Amino acid sequence: IFRATSDQSHYYLFEVAPGDHDHYAFLRYDQQWTIIADGTASSLVAGLKKKNVVTIEAHGNTFSFEVNGKSIAQPISDPAKLSLSSGLIGLYVEDQGAEVAFSRLYVYNDVDPLLSGKNLQQPERSLSGTP
Repeated sequence: IFRATSDQSHYYLFEVAPGDHDHYAFLRYDQQWTIIADGTASSLVAGLKKKNVVTIEAHGNTFSFEVNGKSIAQPISDPAKLSLSSGLIGLYVEDQGAEVAFSRLYVYNDVDPLLSGKNLQQPERSLSGTP
């Protein structure tokens, strides 16, 4: 979940389902769900104690997604007239009884690291741990 309003009435959701034919979906929630894109992410790894690295790049209303270092689609634009330009982030697990560990959440601003002199290996903010 990203770019969520504080009341959670509007946000984007990128979900992956390694056990469900390596499926991914990019959705927008505005009191109802809109599927912006979905398909297969063949780079997903399924199974117990397996790790998947998900990367989301957001530039305005255009989004790029990678799973385990491989792009899963061409950049995707939100067709909504009013795209969500900022907001809160969150993590979720949909399957009841599932246990998932999240770690190394990095958030970067939209500034070009080459122009700002910052190294992408050193995130501005990070969150590590298991919920």
